[in-house]
Amino acid sequence: MKNQACEPCAKRKVRCDKEEPCSNCKRRKQDHCNYVEVSPYDRIKKLETLVQSLGGDPSNDVQLPTPPPAKSQAHVKHNNKEESSWSEGRSRDPVLSEEDGQEFYLESRAWNGWLGNDHDGHASREHPSKNPFLMGNAPNAFDEVFSRNKPSTAFAERHPSQQDAVILWKAFHQRVNPFLRILFKRELKQLQTDAMHPEHVMQLTDAEHALIFSLYLISLLSLSDEDCRRDMHRPRSFLISELQTLCEEALSHTNLFCVKNITLLKAITIYLMAGIDRLSTQSLWSLMGLIVRNAEKLGIHRDGTHLGLTPFATEERRRLWWHVQHLDLALAVRSGLTPLTLMGDWDSKLPLNIEDDDINTNMTTFPEERKGLTDLSYCLFTYWVIDTQRAFLRTNNGRFELSWQSNEAVPQPMKDTLIGQLEEGLNGHFLQYCDPLKPVHMVLQILGRALIYEMKQRSLQALICSKPAGEIGEDLRGEVMDASIQSLEYNNAFHSQPSIRHFRWLTNSFFPWHAFEASQQNNTSRTLRIWELLSEMYSANPKLSHLCDDDDRRVSHAAGLVVAAWKTRHKKMQPDQWPSKPDFVVRLEAQLKDHVTAHVQSEDGGARQQETAEQAVAPIMPESILEEQVFNASFDLDFQDIDWSFWSSID
Repeated sequence: MKNQACEPCAKRKVRCDKEEPCSNCKRRKQDHCNYVEVSPYDRIKKLETLVQSLGGDPSNDVQLPTPPPAKSQAHVKHNNKEESSWSEGRSRDPVLSEEDGQEFYLESRAWNGWLGNDHDGHASREHPSKNPFLMGNAPNAFDEVFSRNKPSTAFAERHPSQQDAVILWKAFHQRVNPFLRILFKRELKQLQTDAMHPEHVMQLTDAEHALIFSLYLISLLSLSDEDCRRDMHRPRSFLISELQTLCEEALSHTNLFCVKNITLLKAITIYLMAGIDRLSTQSLWSLMGLIVRNAEKLGIHRDGTHLGLTPFATEERRRLWWHVQHLDLALAVRSGLTPLTLMGDWDSKLPLNIEDDDINTNMTTFPEERKGLTDLSYCLFTYWVIDTQRAFLRTNNGRFELSWQSNEAVPQPMKDTLIGQLEEGLNGHFLQYCDPLKPVHMVLQILGRALIYEMKQRSLQALICSKPAGEIGEDLRGEVMDASIQSLEYNNAFHSQPSIRHFRWLTNSFFPWHAFEASQQNNTSRTLRIWELLSEMYSANPKLSHLCDDDDRRVSHAAGLVVAAWKTRHKKMQPDQWPSKPDFVVRLEAQLKDHVTAHVQSEDGGARQQETAEQAVAPIMPESILEEQVFNASFDLDFQDIDWSFWSSID
């Protein structure tokens, strides 16, 4: 019997019985059971890395721990980048253990006393004894609801046709993969091979079926209805409903409440990403809690260097954890909350700026990071923005609130400093390397610039709202208007550039609410420019005019706000200054009336319907739209996510 898992089992992250061949490889006829021999030198290097992660010095035969020098309160307060005090630090002896094929994380080896120990006194992962707290024989919660009696082969027969699968895999690689980098190329290639091979697909587990179905689902979302009708000969809405049902059935046949491997965690994460802006925020918020808890139990929140993991496994876990954080925040801004994990003391580092081919499962040291942009760069950009805000606000303010830009309690100099750091960092790490001839680089450049102007506008608008009307200078108002104009121009560029049209599915529902600053000004050149940009936005993004889409009520709500903003501006001006109503506002008014009339109950007859429709397109607007609590409650992170937060109450 070997002392380590075979290569196919290690890659699939399943328990190996270490026979030659192992039982898993016997069952999977396509797998070649082989064991990678590790040289004594590599084993020593791995042990030295583990010793270093625990605070020791492998070059010193006798290393006695010395207590750190005492620090005064002032020293601790003003030197937050130094080593934290014991009350702020994490355990330095975490452990990943395993029982019956389930890998689980323990905060400290002290919790692992019931497991077998090796000669060094450290917990052994090879021959652990039973964990009495896991209650392995107890039934799981909702076991009857999430029945797992259906054999996996049933899912093998329900995969899309070969023709449809080819279309979906192509869409994933071209349109989705640049923004979802939790699967390495090698894993994707294996999944695609298994999914397309009639014999291999029969051997897939429920978790692997769920992962493939979730990839199909999010790939389908990147296609237009025209694409689906032309290439797959069915409406997009029908295909989405079909694949979502299939994905949910596969997930329900796994143990969602006791996720035992990273494959299932990836499947649930991709399913959640595919559901944002389609499924109810509350249901996805609850699902995110399940993802985070199971990720913590697998130790994904701790950096793999503290757990003695290989560089490849460490990078895999880093990418997954940071993408979960990104999605958690996207849901948080829709729910009007700051997620607890954002303020937690997890220590997973940012993924390395490397290509997938730079790292493999046999490496014992981390590869050197690349200078410039890689295939990971867009995702790394979003993670870096999270990390920078989190680190700055935790250091200077004691906690991270998503509403820091509009929060009057945060000093304006602190806001300016953070925005300045973000702008400088984005330029230095990402934007300066963008090649405008590469579509993904163009997306990164446009969204990165828009994010900075969005933050500036929100911060300055909060400053205006905090001042008495007589103390607001025209220069400050002009800065807010300029930031709004710049953000709108970048938004329109994203939706009008032909070379990046395949990526518009990312922000189809985006609407820049800050454009309503236009209603606060009289007939200035800046105001006219903002209304021109609003007109261009509705021309460039036809989805914003689809008021008949009952699944996305934000579209009709945005149209109502545009019409109301025009009416408010019109009311503030003298009759001889009234401009002609823009064509797009005229169209939105007519569409709103038809849309509301079609949905009003006819309890009081047609007169009542007409009255209700008129009220819908002429809401009572406050004197200052941007002083409303609904706008001040906006949050920050990834700009295509945050701007819809004031509609979170719709769910």
